[in-house]
Amino acid sequence: MALPSFDIVIYGLLNSDEYQVAKHCLEDITRTHAKQIAHSELHPLLEYDWNSFIRKKRTELRGETWAFNNNCMVFIDKKLLGNAEQFLNWAKTTFDHTDFRANDLLDVFSNEDYKRRYDRNDGKNSFCFLDFQIEDRETSQKTEIGRLVFELFDEQVPETCANFRALCTGDKGQSEKTGTILHYKHSIMHRIVPNGWIQGGDIRGGRGNGGESIYGETFPDEAFTIEHNQRGILVSMANKGYRHSNGSQFYITLSDTCQWMNKRFVAFGRVIEGFDTLDKLERMETINQRPIKVIQIANCGTYQVDED
Repeated sequence: MALPSFDIVIYGLLNSDEYQVAKHCLEDITRTHAKQIAHSELHPLLEYDWNSFIRKKRTELRGETWAFNNNCMVFIDKKLLGNAEQFLNWAKTTFDHTDFRANDLLDVFSNEDYKRRYDRNDGKNSFCFLDFQIEDRETSQKTEIGRLVFELFDEQVPETCANFRALCTGDKGQSEKTGTILHYKHSIMHRIVPNGWIQGGDIRGGRGNGGESIYGETFPDEAFTIEHNQRGILVSMANKGYRHSNGSQFYITLSDTCQWMNKRFVAFGRVIEGFDTLDKLERMETINQRPIKVIQIANCGTYQVDED
């Protein structure tokens, strides 16, 4: 009698112990019971992608997934089994498998995988961050909102990415022509269109009608290879309403219905961490799409994983 075989697919938050538990359990049973693992997939996701995935699955599957709060989701034969602990129980029942790895070792695995994801040795992509805070116009009280981390697609649009990255670090200093400080720090997000996009980067006046690139007041459209087809995934240069007029302003999409931006604006990156932060930004109260409270970029720069 033939032994049963299984199709196992695991999704999880890359730097979580839960995902590491499920990942190593799958690797173990694949080695020891290879003939019974017909197919397997691992999908390690960064924070933004993981939360987007969970939100989508809750809509698709409903039921018990509405209360799902684990950092790993396991499917066996295309049906939801549950979280990492439930997968370990299944592996014990099915294969008499037990995982004796210590929690400290799981921490090491998760940290290594996380750092490897951000390793720039392949030279393809770089990473930047923006920290946001709100300021009450009447009391001047400031409150932190959170951080967005972006992956920039340097290979596809290197000049556009270099512009954004330099404006995050402030390395270019002051514009020789206009005296503008070429730095996003202390600039504001001046427009929010719920289910559409948020817009900022006017480093000259913050009103949404100015800005400047590191190459001069504007620079040409580099390429339209990346589509505006997902919420928060793509960062796009805002222009002056006509071709080849990119400066410092940028968009972050809030839905998957922004394809009208394709071939009009140069997309060059995506949000990879800061799911809750983007939600908070979208929910900020506005009048005529302008935030009532000042949303300021409190800090920004290139993003590097702490090596400690």
